[in-house]
Amino acid sequence: MLPPSVESALHALAIIATDAELAEATRARWRARGHGGRAELRELPGGLHKAADDLGAELPALTKSNPAALIALLDDPEGEVLLAWCAARHGDGGAARGGRDANEAPRSRDRHRA
Repeated sequence: MLPPSVESALHALAIIATDAELAEATRARWRARGHGGRAELRELPGGLHKAADDLGAELPALTKSNPAALIALLDDPEGEVLLAWCAARHGDGGAARGGRDANEAPRSRDRHRA
C-alpha cells in the first residue's frame, strides 16, 4: 500500500504516459531537483508541478521501504510515471545521490517476478 499522497501524485501525473512533451518537462524538473535545484526548474501546467515535486520527494524512501508496491505499478499508467522518475534520476548517473535509487527498481522487479 502506498501513502495517499503518493497515489494522488501518481494519478495526477499519469497523463505523461500520453504526452511526450509533458513527460520530458516532468523528467527535467526531477533532474533539476536532483541537482539541488541548481538547474532551472521547468514549469508544469496546473497542479502538476506540486504533484511532481511531492512524488520526487517521497519516491526515494519508497524504493527502499516498499519496492513491491512500486513494482506492482509497472503494468499500470502510473508505472510510466515511476519509470520517468527513474529515468530522470538515472540521467546523471545518479552521482548526486549515490547512484542507488534509480537502479533499484529494475533489480527489485526482477527479484519479485522470479
